[in-house]
Amino acid sequence: MKRIFAAIDGFFFRKISASGFGLMRIVWAASILFMMLGSWTDVVRYYGDSGIIPRSIWHLAFRSQYRFTVFDWITTPEPAVLLWSTFMLCLFFMMLGIHSRLMTVLSVLLLASFHERNLQIINAGDTLFQIMGWILMISPRVDSFSLDRLRHHYHTWMKTGKLLPPIRSSIWAYRLLLWQLIILYLMSGWAKLHGHMWTAGTAIASTFHHTDYFRFPKIFADYLTVFSPFFSRFWLLYAPLWCLLLIPKSVWKYFPALFRRHSLKRWLLIAGAFVHACIGFFMDVGAWGIVMQVGFIGLLLDEDFTAIRSVLNRRWRRKYSRASATRENPFPTITVLYDGSCTLCRRSIFVLIMLDHLHRLQLIDFRRPALRKQYASDIPLSHLNRSLHIRFPDRRTFSGFHAFRQLASNLPLLWIFVPILHLPLASYFGSKLYRRISSSRVMCNDDSCTP
Repeated sequence: MKRIFAAIDGFFFRKISASGFGLMRIVWAASILFMMLGSWTDVVRYYGDSGIIPRSIWHLAFRSQYRFTVFDWITTPEPAVLLWSTFMLCLFFMMLGIHSRLMTVLSVLLLASFHERNLQIINAGDTLFQIMGWILMISPRVDSFSLDRLRHHYHTWMKTGKLLPPIRSSIWAYRLLLWQLIILYLMSGWAKLHGHMWTAGTAIASTFHHTDYFRFPKIFADYLTVFSPFFSRFWLLYAPLWCLLLIPKSVWKYFPALFRRHSLKRWLLIAGAFVHACIGFFMDVGAWGIVMQVGFIGLLLDEDFTAIRSVLNRRWRRKYSRASATRENPFPTITVLYDGSCTLCRRSIFVLIMLDHLHRLQLIDFRRPALRKQYASDIPLSHLNRSLHIRFPDRRTFSGFHAFRQLASNLPLLWIFVPILHLPLASYFGSKLYRRISSSRVMCNDDSCTP
């Protein structure tokens, strides 16, 4: 009996990383915000009582059961605009992670209200957005990658020099999302079998020649027709493969590594992301090209993030593995030398930690004599006090602005700035700006900031 209860507990309440649902919260809110902002000029026309669906014909346009919308109590244009503005604000706060739980609940309820007020302007993608919103709303944790969590991280780091442990969440919300996608693909595949176009391979060609959906001129549709048999039949095979994710992990362990559960899941996610990106690029199908990507993000677990990180670090590892292969640290890292007694320096290092998604940085407080002797014995203390120093696995050392420029190349969220940092004169002006900022260490109120 204990084994049965333990199995049930593990099935529903085993702890997994909440990072996937945190990213899902961000992308969900950003997607809805982007789409709703596109209708800001039509708020009164779509949702007001004086618009295209007045209250007098509600009984003809809407169902009477299982329906929720706050517009049942709003009859004038001004409150409709105010409610729309409130919705935009809630989505923005939800995306940033400010009061993550409250903003998620309010955003999902308001999305349902706007959808139910005017069903004529939504499609299946909008409905799926709403379903994923309900899953997010009841999920145990949605505060990963949030400003709320960042604030707690910062206070803990400044007090103890350590970060909070990663957020863990019960697996039942993950399973609920997975089952939703499995049912979706099964029903999609089953519906496509009721006819001959998908099995004959002409479905994609027919869709590309539909002028209401295809974004490009007919000549492009003619060129793409040659791929129709392949993609039509690929979809018929792809949809039922999602059922394999229902096979228990205890059974999959007997299969080769390529066919094991999480490997299969990653292949399904990659294929699905590509297909739905193509749908959104070639066809005007509203939210459908985006919403599936949102669901895929929510299915990412610890091992998936590790696999992504491993792929992105493959070239890095090959380049520096020989230069830094040690038993203590087999993965090559960039040594960042900072002043642990300086408040401004610790704040800067905290930002680097938050940006180090590839785990390439090794942080060393040079105020500790043993660490300075081990990692920077050849760098004078006066130089370390003057500016930030970093050392690559091949012993190349950079300081000041040049150190920041090298770090930007290894921090994914800063990659967009790398071309700007290598422009002509960027080194000159960047070095001047860095010296001006670093000089604040002497002027700060914290006594330990004085070198």
